[in-house]
Amino acid sequence: MSSGSRTLFRGGIFTVFNGAIAAVPLVARVVCPRLTTSLSQRVAAVSRSQISTRLQLERLEADTLPNGTHAGFDVNEMARIVQRMLDGIGLQSRFSRIVAVIGHGSSSLNNPHESAYDCGACGGGRGGPNARAFAIMANDSRVRAIVATRGIAIPEETFFVAGMQDTCSDTVVWFDADRVPKTHSADMRLLDLACRKAGASDARERCRRFDSAPLNVTAAAALRHVSQRAGDLAQVRPELGPVWRLLERVAAAEQAWIDWLGAKRASVNRSVRDSFPNRSDGDRG
Repeated sequence: MSSGSRTLFRGGIFTVFNGAIAAVPLVARVVCPRLTTSLSQRVAAVSRSQISTRLQLERLEADTLPNGTHAGFDVNEMARIVQRMLDGIGLQSRFSRIVAVIGHGSSSLNNPHESAYDCGACGGGRGGPNARAFAIMANDSRVRAIVATRGIAIPEETFFVAGMQDTCSDTVVWFDADRVPKTHSADMRLLDLACRKAGASDARERCRRFDSAPLNVTAAAALRHVSQRAGDLAQVRPELGPVWRLLERVAAAEQAWIDWLGAKRASVNRSVRDSFPNRSDGDRG
């Protein structure tokens, strides 16, 4: 923005002009939210396919940051992270050709509690960046050599691929897919197909609880429906659905718990009466 736009006259013109432009997508989302969401997703998909990025994880300089920490990791630190993660999930042998490391997060347009649906272990953020960083570490030959000396031998043909599941749209986005070796292309296609099928099945199950979706919705239509809900301004809880349905499930769970306690108490009372058939309720002796 130039200094001329800060004057009263030019600033007013810029404000009106930019406000009119910003109103176009806003009105479009209100009038035709599903079409607007579909177009936005297509544009985003094209942008992601054209922009290739790389994470620089290795610390190349010994300088510390102002807060006393370092930017990035050295090889030994990366090896410790990989070892602890594999030990923690019990993956120490029998590695497959492709190991999927998938974080999760949620994306919606008008949910005031959106971050509550993201990864709690990531500090309320999306888990995709952490999954991407771990996959890069685990694919590093130097890291694997160190981890092997600690009892975890990762086969040379094993490749770690990172992704993030959007739990609102039931889709999985893969990171650094262009780094997958050509020898693993068929395995990657099978993995992606399995994730797509699982996402469509989950979307269909979720749509059973949405008033905005028909009961006989197909898996493909359900996947489109939940994806469009994420970009709908009218959906303040696109992933969860109406609050009253949640309250119904909570109330049903509470009632089931109360019924179980009542049945358990009645069973205990019967056992006591059977054990002491001649003892009256008022007998304290």
